[in-house]
Amino acid sequence: MKFRKMVIAFIIGCFLLAAINVYAATSPSPYQYATVFGYEYKYRSSVSSDSESAWSGTFILLTEGNATAGYFGANARLYDSSGTLLKSSGWYYNDEELAGLSNLTDSYYGKGTFYGKGQVRMYNGDGYNTYTTYSTPYTQVMSINETITYSVNSNGQIYGSEYFLNIMGVEPDLIQAQGQSGVLGYIKAEDIGDDYVPSSPSAAIDYQNSLPNERVIPLYASDGITVIDTFVVSYENIETIE
Repeated sequence: MKFRKMVIAFIIGCFLLAAINVYAATSPSPYQYATVFGYEYKYRSSVSSDSESAWSGTFILLTEGNATAGYFGANARLYDSSGTLLKSSGWYYNDEELAGLSNLTDSYYGKGTFYGKGQVRMYNGDGYNTYTTYSTPYTQVMSINETITYSVNSNGQIYGSEYFLNIMGVEPDLIQAQGQSGVLGYIKAEDIGDDYVPSSPSAAIDYQNSLPNERVIPLYASDGITVIDTFVVSYENIETIE
């Protein structure tokens, strides 16, 4: 499994999400903090855009020192204003002793309003704690519980926008997404691979090394059976901090 890496100094890393592209506009979510297994971390998501495209990133950084390989990881997702999932980075764990990393989605080319949200994991000595970042700015002010509903298909699967349903505390079985051909449909939560949680840092690295640069998964109609397109999960847009 190959990764595109950029090793940058700590002081630059603090401004990483605001300096990915000289000509890009970046909107980060507020930092959140967690102390796990003796390490204090801060983490957040960002959404960035230039004149042609948009992408999201999830950033995790130790407040002091470095952590052993496999001790922390990040996952990023990019959504449009309807809550449709456009890009997903997949999980990446630090494969060497590092102070932090930023995991970026592929770029989505098109006009519109975009949001970023992600998750981070931290080794707790007996598995991993998983935390969800705040969503990035520019979401519309509205009552989600009043305006967003979810549907259940004949197979008992909940389907809809993961971005909005998560705000309601609902995890969809079928995540609303846009396929490679621009078709709107749904990907199975189990197919995107986020349910696997390593049992140890070495297991995290072994799992990571077994992955290709990207995976192509089916995009379904709302019945969760009919395949209408494909969706790509990319694992290669990583920036690390030493």
